[in-house]
Amino acid sequence: MTARITRQRDIESLKTAGRWSNADRNTLVTLAGRLAAEGADAEGQQYFAELAGARPGEALPLSLDGFFQARLGEDTDAAIAKLDQAAAADDGVIAIDAGTTQDRVKAALGDLDLPADSAISHLILTHAHWDHVGGAGALHGPGTQVIAQAGFPAGLEREQGERPLLRYFTGAAGEIPLAIVPDQLISQSTSLTIGGTELVLLPTTGGETGDALLVHLPASGTLFVGDVLMPYLGQPFTDEGSPEGLLESLAFIASLQPRLLIHGHPTLTDAFTAEAVAGLEAALTQLHGEVLDGIRHGRALPDILAAASLPQVLRDHPAAVVPYLVTRDHFTARLYHQRTGYWQPDRTGLEPSAPAERAAALDLLADGRQERFIAAAATLIEQGDHALALDEIIKPGLLRYPASSALAQLRRTALLRLMERYQLSDPFKFLSYAELADAELGPVG
Repeated sequence: MTARITRQRDIESLKTAGRWSNADRNTLVTLAGRLAAEGADAEGQQYFAELAGARPGEALPLSLDGFFQARLGEDTDAAIAKLDQAAAADDGVIAIDAGTTQDRVKAALGDLDLPADSAISHLILTHAHWDHVGGAGALHGPGTQVIAQAGFPAGLEREQGERPLLRYFTGAAGEIPLAIVPDQLISQSTSLTIGGTELVLLPTTGGETGDALLVHLPASGTLFVGDVLMPYLGQPFTDEGSPEGLLESLAFIASLQPRLLIHGHPTLTDAFTAEAVAGLEAALTQLHGEVLDGIRHGRALPDILAAASLPQVLRDHPAAVVPYLVTRDHFTARLYHQRTGYWQPDRTGLEPSAPAERAAALDLLADGRQERFIAAAATLIEQGDHALALDEIIKPGLLRYPASSALAQLRRTALLRLMERYQLSDPFKFLSYAELADAELGPVG
């Protein structure tokens, strides 16, 4: 049999790159695939046996050595032994974030059906919010290395001291671990290779918190962004995050040219895709200017919200339409509240009044008759003005007539309609209305 005439330059190049000390996992896997496709099992076994000898303790070269030895059909027991040794030498499982509670994390680990001896070798925390660190205790073993951004300790302290208590939404008091002490704090771009996979850790101030940490897998183009692109720009109940930080993060993410964005919540992963980044940045930049212009002209927040545009740039970026609409009002409100005072241009806040005082004034208009509250609320609900009915009629009505079963029923109806409205588009509003309706699902037990 004559030798091949044409050179396999791709295989030659892959072999050369595979011997580099910083060789990428994808390089070795691609090389193995090419050699297998060519039927070059002996060549593959020899190459990866030499590489495994030069890199003792690394799982991938050893497993590929065993793979080709098994394909050759020679001494399959030894080949299987190499594969078992490679599995034992693996660096374990990398966990990115730790969920809300230990019970929920244990349930998730059970669903993954990991081997009983699988250790969490690295726990990377994208930020200090309770719903991302609450289950850390279920992941942290004797050999687990915890990695977070340099601002994480301050973020965790702030999270434990300033969260409003909203049951399953932000957790009951004491559910946050009293102390999570990272083994490594990241203050600049840092490259790690774990189990043959290169990860680049990228600290950013983000749009939500100042302690955000992105996890980039350059070989696959995957970027774990945590809650950096969270449309609320921080928890709605606290003063954190900034529109400017969100715009900076969008620009930074665009510069990485990721193929896939994985967020800290599935709904964000579905909507805030890599294809949406450029259009979202452009549209929010335009909105930023419009809101500041409204503030300069003394407009109140409801008027600015009503005037918010659908930028024409989105015609060229259809994937950004839904992310923009989900973010628009929150972006506007956060920017407005961070740029204005406690007296508003329409004089709101000039003479604050208590809810009971406003209810008493409204009761004067109703001539002291609860049926007028009931009729007004029912009409508003029937015509679809559920929030208006809830906030402006039912709440004050129940303050004046707390025993009214009719108002109580209208309140629940309005809350359920609002839950329906936001169940797909705004999880925080959905959860808030669910809690008011006493309709939450409890934690996994």
